[in-house]
Amino acid sequence: MTTPRRRPGRPRLGAPRIDGSDTAGDILDAASELFATKGYSATTTRELASAARISQATMYHYFPNKAAILLKLLVDTVEPSVKLAREIEGEAPGRDPRASLRRLVHSDAVLLLTTPWNNAALYTLPEVQAPEFSGFHELRRALVGHYEKLGALVVADGGDAGPHGMSGPPTEPIDADAAAATAPAAIALHRQRLRLPFHIVESAVRLRAENAPTRDPHPLAAGLADIIADTALAALDTGRGASGSSG
Repeated sequence: MTTPRRRPGRPRLGAPRIDGSDTAGDILDAASELFATKGYSATTTRELASAARISQATMYHYFPNKAAILLKLLVDTVEPSVKLAREIEGEAPGRDPRASLRRLVHSDAVLLLTTPWNNAALYTLPEVQAPEFSGFHELRRALVGHYEKLGALVVADGGDAGPHGMSGPPTEPIDADAAAATAPAAIALHRQRLRLPFHIVESAVRLRAENAPTRDPHPLAAGLADIIADTALAALDTGRGASGSSG
């Protein structure tokens, strides 16, 4: 069996896309474009192999099916930020928590704003709820957890005790029975508050989706990443005291 001849691709902006030097990378890049422009469910494995300029047999050597390709694309939008979050949390105690959280938010925003074809938007596909994507969901939950931990350090550093029974006494005397009744809601609200920076970072995905699908980074990526980072920290400041109020 002879290896299929590689066909010259159409001109594109930026660096060469499919050059044969990285077969797995070529498959992922071709899939990113097809999933963004044609749709995941409408894209066939034959089309993926053709776009990557390889045979289907070669493609299956790297990825067993189309879902495995989608899984890899999704993981690549989260894994770098999880690694950075672990690095930040492992740094010496005493580091400014605001600076730590801002570093994570800014880096995460840059990743989402510059990843080719806005792959993070694929998270909304109904197919991603299938069991084979559990690894991605676990990684995403881990990232949310890191945001919560860093957010809690920022809130605590600002003198906010959080809801009664979690991280300190309430700021005002409260009725014990009322506190018991409202504690679950207060705790849930507090956790959502700590997750706000994560959700604000994800706005980068929607910002890119406002434009036509393209491989190129968002033209305002650097400036937007700064704004997103500032907004994420401001959100924690704005909520100061709200999660601890009970009457």
